Amino acid sequence: MSILLAALFNQMLKLFIVPTCFKSARIIPLFKGKGLRMEAKNYRPNSILKVFEKFLCNTVTKRVDALLVDNQHAYRRKRSGHSPLTIFAKYIYLSIDRPKSKVGAIFFYIKGALIL
Repeated sequence: MSILLAALFNQMLKLFIVPTCFKSARIIPLFKGKGLRMEAKNYRPNSILKVFEKFLCNTVTKRVDALLVDNQHAYRRKRSGHSPLTIFAKYIYLSIDRPKSKVGAIFFYIKGALIL
């Protein structure tokens, strides 16, 4: 069965076609743990996927993750918005003892970048 699923997923990714039955999910609101429970902005959507949809999602995530540069932190597994700040602080700390060394960075934060 895994060979059959792999062939199906590879064909879907090759042709950029996803069957309609794979495009549905049950969305439930999850409280972020901060703010008032009465305000909608304090919730985030969570998708409940069917088993085959979840397999496809994991397959695509792994392939896309392999294409991203190492400096991409948002929306990646085991990374967060805080990890680039930690790396930047490390570079500052290491450059203190080096005369004429320069450290620079550009950070972007787009609130609500993932709008569904």
